[in-house]
Amino acid sequence: MDYLPDSFTYPGSFPALIKLRLAECVKLVEFPEVHEGALPKLRKLDLRGCKSLGSLPLSLKFLTSLRELSVARCQNTLKDACRTNCKNSETWSKFDIQY
Repeated sequence: MDYLPDSFTYPGSFPALIKLRLAECVKLVEFPEVHEGALPKLRKLDLRGCKSLGSLPLSLKFLTSLRELSVARCQNTLKDACRTNCKNSETWSKFDIQY
């Protein structure tokens, strides 16, 4: 998978989704901006091994139910960006990020 469609993170999309596993999507280079109200029940986002993914949008803060984010085996730039986002966003600071 090279990309996720933008509509994936629009309000009302996947209202019951709790876990999203995109692990080992080595061609995924960009995660779309998240719109407020998207994926309202998502608690776990697994991006382990997405080696081409260099950053995540700060707009993940709109995933207000998100508690677990895994970026293990990803680029150091992605991990560093996650650490920075945790410092700059109250919502991000609540995420349990697995590096």
